[in-house]
Amino acid sequence: MSPEADACAVTGCAWASETRGDKAMPTTELHYLGLVELGQQVQAKKLSPVEVTKAMLERIERLDGKLKSYAYVMADSALAEAAAAEKEIASGKIKGPLHGVPVAVKDLCWAKGAPAAHGMMIHRDFRPTEDATVVARLKDAGAIILGKLQQTEGAYADHHPKIDPPKNPWNADLWPGASSSGSGSATAAGLCFGSLGTDTGGSIRFPSAANGITGLKPSWGRVSRYGAFELAATLEIPRVLVPCFPGALSALGILRADVTKDLSRTVRFEVESAAGSKPKLLRAFAALELEGRKQMRAEGFSISAVQIHRSLDMRYAGQSYELNVPFSGNFVSAFHRAHEKRYRYFDGTRACEVVNIRARFTGHTPRPTLPKLLPGGPNPKNVLVANSPVQFHGRRNMTAIYDRSLLHAGNRIPGPAIVTEYSATSLIPPDWSGRVDRTGNLILEPRR
Repeated sequence: MSPEADACAVTGCAWASETRGDKAMPTTELHYLGLVELGQQVQAKKLSPVEVTKAMLERIERLDGKLKSYAYVMADSALAEAAAAEKEIASGKIKGPLHGVPVAVKDLCWAKGAPAAHGMMIHRDFRPTEDATVVARLKDAGAIILGKLQQTEGAYADHHPKIDPPKNPWNADLWPGASSSGSGSATAAGLCFGSLGTDTGGSIRFPSAANGITGLKPSWGRVSRYGAFELAATLEIPRVLVPCFPGALSALGILRADVTKDLSRTVRFEVESAAGSKPKLLRAFAALELEGRKQMRAEGFSISAVQIHRSLDMRYAGQSYELNVPFSGNFVSAFHRAHEKRYRYFDGTRACEVVNIRARFTGHTPRPTLPKLLPGGPNPKNVLVANSPVQFHGRRNMTAIYDRSLLHAGNRIPGPAIVTEYSATSLIPPDWSGRVDRTGNLILEPRR
């Protein structure tokens, strides 16, 4: 059984070749060609990218009313991109294996002028004025963007209740996957020849498995995230801080926190030297900083009290990923050093490119003064209230129980342990430890 059989049962469609002008487009086979296979036929002029795109748009219109995989179909721009690809290919200007191939992107990826709702109603009217770097890469490679694919709300667990979730094309009662569910559904149903998804906790891997397609989650940092809404930048948890009176202190922290504004702009130009490129970059930063200062004044900060950190996203010409380096001194040399540190090599003879400029504006607020605890040394045995067997990872461990109100600064608590207080209970696993700082925070850290 194939997904089209289920889709046919759902929609009542008959699958047969369709005729457009003097060309027959075999829709039963065309939509399941592989990315490279289709690209080869298009670039060999056996298939027209315009006709292929029309066939895919008609297939989307015919099927996606049931599958709900697309959040927004970009029909006009897709046909314009297909016409441009056909003209380029006819003149022998082949950009690469994806030239003339229709694909689609997850809704959280910006596409200039198209809605980027991120699966959320509050963003439904947001239309970015630039492409995400990954979308720009696809366009530079000659790919045709069919549209934006549906996702869970904020790329988290569930779809917004006012948005119809995508269906699994094999069986509408089966799970379509996690946040990149639209990408999995559309690709499996032959509504695009490939798609972009994103993966924080499985959102490429789950839809690929659920819909029977191949998915690839690259290592973190290998693919640019510029112009894509984030769920979580990284998943590493180096420590957990449990404050005293967490509700009050959290509210105070929010109200008294430093104010930061992060602004960026895509510039994309080649740099020969730091000195030669600095005037052009300063002009680009000037426009960015004008907006940043305006926003900080609206927050109540005088410009003299605002710190500005400038940085550049740079890469070697032809690379598909960037490294961020400070915009100061010889930033080209700084990029070479950063590249060598990250990837164990650098190429001083290769042209460098600046892709994005970034400016962070920080306005500092006065820090609250918290009372200090009396020092008590590292051993907290005098505040031990009990020992009790507790189950960890299938094994029972005798676990020390401490009264937090009796802890002193400097106390160190090896796991497994339980720290109790009137408003919460903190569990320290066997491979973690806890320590109490001068203001009474309980800091939990994995043992290295």
